Amino acid sequence: MATNGNDKNPGTISEPVLSLQNALLISRKTKANQIIIKGGDYYNVNVTLEAQDSGLSIRSFDSSRVRLYAGSVLKADKVLQNGWLEFDIPESKDKSWDFRMILINGNLRERAHIPQIGSFIYLNKWVVKGLSASDGYWERKPSFEELNVLKYSSTDFGAIDINNAEITIKHQWEESYLGIKEQDKENNSFTFIYPASFPLGSFSKERNNAYTIWNTESGMQKKGQWYLNRSVGKLFYWPNAGETKNNVTAIVPRFSSIIEMKSGVKNITISDLSLLCGTNKLQNEGFAGREIDALISGNNVEGISITNLKIERTTGSGIKFYGREIKISNCTLTNIGGGGIFLSGNGNNEVTNTSISHVGTIFKSSVGILAGKKTRINRASISDIPYSGIIVNGDSTTVENCSIEGVMQFLNDGAAVYASSHRNVVFNSNHIIGDDNMKIGIYYDEKSSDCVATNNMVINTSTPIHCHIASDITFTGNIFYNYDSQTISCQRSDNIKIDNNTFICKKIIFVDHDLQFNKKGLISFSRNKLIGLEGDNINNFRSSLPIVVDDMKVDQRIQIDFRRTISVKDVTKMLRKIK
Repeated sequence: MATNGNDKNPGTISEPVLSLQNALLISRKTKANQIIIKGGDYYNVNVTLEAQDSGLSIRSFDSSRVRLYAGSVLKADKVLQNGWLEFDIPESKDKSWDFRMILINGNLRERAHIPQIGSFIYLNKWVVKGLSASDGYWERKPSFEELNVLKYSSTDFGAIDINNAEITIKHQWEESYLGIKEQDKENNSFTFIYPASFPLGSFSKERNNAYTIWNTESGMQKKGQWYLNRSVGKLFYWPNAGETKNNVTAIVPRFSSIIEMKSGVKNITISDLSLLCGTNKLQNEGFAGREIDALISGNNVEGISITNLKIERTTGSGIKFYGREIKISNCTLTNIGGGGIFLSGNGNNEVTNTSISHVGTIFKSSVGILAGKKTRINRASISDIPYSGIIVNGDSTTVENCSIEGVMQFLNDGAAVYASSHRNVVFNSNHIIGDDNMKIGIYYDEKSSDCVATNNMVINTSTPIHCHIASDITFTGNIFYNYDSQTISCQRSDNIKIDNNTFICKKIIFVDHDLQFNKKGLISFSRNKLIGLEGDNINNFRSSLPIVVDDMKVDQRIQIDFRRTISVKDVTKMLRKIK
């Protein structure tokens, strides 16, 4: 396959085809087990692998640069009097071609939205008592109106076209992404096409009832912005300085995936490719963004190898598989509208030596990695994430030797590493660097049990340990550093052991611990070394401990230069001096 190929060719090295679609058809007819792609840029790429394609390898030729786009190249049709460029996309009228991202000359551009800074505040109220997730969240179920109707202030905005406008609503640990079905201008309300994830007005104290409207003409307020007018079937772009009709090329996402694998597909290898510019259907995000379409995906698949891929500048998520024996290695995912990697299914899956950064640029519920049962995540680098870095959603999963920083940049109630409702989840030898947004380092949530966090280094998180309705959790051999205080939290949890760790901080606070020794809450706090505590903080720490310990080491001889900005290397040097 080559950019100078022809789909009438047989698909040999001397007579290559042009499209991946046609290469796949030839491989089926000839029983060829390899599709080799020569370097270059390929557009409108969208193929579906079926069980008959099992054993196929798709890779670049001699590791040359191959970029596969799920989008189309467009040139502007005209320049409007206001300087905007107009692109005709008639298929957008019935949403058969729909998108939430574009590239201009290869670069992402900002989608029009109101307000430009901050958010509007909707007026709905929700006063129902909250419950834990396992108990159903609320004392009563929300009504249709409480999930589907947003009440706004008449001063928020002017006229909008509900065929174009889309709304995001910030909840506590999830964002709703919504289309508008109806607008009641007399009563100042919108009715959504499908319900929000949570009743409107819930979490109002934490999120302040914030909402944003996307893809409106009134949101076109500066150069470099764009919006799609579905009502007339046109894309409008306000060019930056130096950009003209003649030198602007748009790449517009057209397909949600580049490679999709159907149930029963086995033993596929994809390697040494760049995948870009997918779209997604109008959809709600789901917890951790797991409902979002992905650029490469498969359902009920087995023996999939994904190696040396670069996935970037796409609307939805990067990789999404349900199955077993799925191996993802040496990949880079960046500038992703949705989440990075989603792996679930029957286990023995693995992510190794993979970098994930700047995800959730469109869908703020997104995470770096969401891992199901019997998955091993090793040496992943995670950064710049709106919600949690890594979420474990399955038994017997291990996260180890990973680097995580700059997460929790938008939502709340998550962590660098987070597990919920499963057993035998191990967080081992990870490096976590927090900031003012990321307050929790390691988080075992509802119904987590028989889990271990060991040998991790957690830096500058105000709550390095948080257990919530969890049981039989052990923290051992970890290093927890914070420039100020550290909170150890065990809300409604049983049999929590925190032993043989090092805490470097000015103050330690215990919260939400059940005081019934050997029955609930924190049952062991032994052989821990505390460094940096001084004066009254030592006495306050001893008196606040929910249990009695005799073998705690409080070292007052060491003077710590506490810093808000500090690296893993700096903390390691500090520990060497201490030893």
